[in-house]
Amino acid sequence: MFLFQKEEVSVASTPGIVNAEYGLYVLAAPEKGSDMLQYKGEDIVLDNGTQVSILLTEGKWYHISFTYEGKLFKGYVEEEYVIVNKVSKSEVAAKIRARSLLIKEKAGEASEDLLDRADTVKLSRHKKIIILKEKFDFLS
Repeated sequence: MFLFQKEEVSVASTPGIVNAEYGLYVLAAPEKGSDMLQYKGEDIVLDNGTQVSILLTEGKWYHISFTYEGKLFKGYVEEEYVIVNKVSKSEVAAKIRARSLLIKEKAGEASEDLLDRADTVKLSRHKKIIILKEKFDFLS
């Protein structure tokens, strides 16, 4: 099991695809009844199959970024209308922020470093990883 301190890992966006036969309205806040995002006075409606980046999950809502008519927008959609690519809903794509990151055997500061043939296992900066779960202040 690989464990990382949360401060040393930044969550990257996760790719997704809109799965809404008749299009998907994007909201300004993660709640029903919230204002719809607009561009040039018109509601933004994402077509079925539109690619989005999932920035954050808030309950049953995804905070997404997307390109619409050549401009970058951020807003909220219900998760049931987005198919997540490459990782499951319980996994999160992330990127290492520290210059290098030691991998521990178990969660906890006192845990031994993971070794491979007597060498400490490290991940370098900007290495992409998948977070499977969180325990205390550690990610695995």
